[in-house]
Amino acid sequence: MARLIDIAKAAGVSEATVSRVLNGRSGVNEATRRSVTEVARRMGRIVDAGQVEDGPLVGVLVPDLDNQVFTSWAERIEAELFERGASTLVAMRARTAEREREILQRFLRCGVVGIIVVSGHHAQESGPLDHYREVTAAGIPLVLVNGVQEELDAAFLSTDDDHAVRAVLSHLQELGHERVGLAVGDEHTWPVREKLRAFEAVTADWAEDPQPVSFTDFSYAGATRPPGTWSRAG
Repeated sequence: MARLIDIAKAAGVSEATVSRVLNGRSGVNEATRRSVTEVARRMGRIVDAGQVEDGPLVGVLVPDLDNQVFTSWAERIEAELFERGASTLVAMRARTAEREREILQRFLRCGVVGIIVVSGHHAQESGPLDHYREVTAAGIPLVLVNGVQEELDAAFLSTDDDHAVRAVLSHLQELGHERVGLAVGDEHTWPVREKLRAFEAVTADWAEDPQPVSFTDFSYAGATRPPGTWSRAG
């Protein structure tokens, strides 16, 4: 059976669009729907929504869909779940722990069989955790992305920030750089703390003064401000 990624490449669309078409969901214009349907049928996929059985439902919570990183997470998770016969219920913008708890409780009321939280309040250095315990106490598997809280009975998935920072610094040092700055996001989040810890450990003996560090927001503008500040500071 053709995979979503194969159909998407053949049709020239995203995997998320293929998923919506195969699930009979809205949000796809008719021309694209016909094109994807034709390609999928040609590749051996059933595309009649009436023939697709409802599978288990998984709740996915992401911070927002304005940041391309989180959009990619949502699309990739939906594609992977679809390939395994599951449907995805996506929520976003849990600005507060109370809002996040409300979303998780709604997931539970909808009958989800699992919940995935990407960069939620579990990534905060001192964020509340009781609402995650409510999920696991209900017997629902919980996956937390980009942040580890060892006291929680959950599965954790995070990038290896320590290895990434050490690899970059090693490469820059090989090129002869002696003054290197680190621009990262919210200093209270788990991924940023991991990056900072590795950066300070590696550069501790590079010079008498510490290497510059700037905490900024995750945006293009946020990435451009620190270099200017560092240059003016010498």
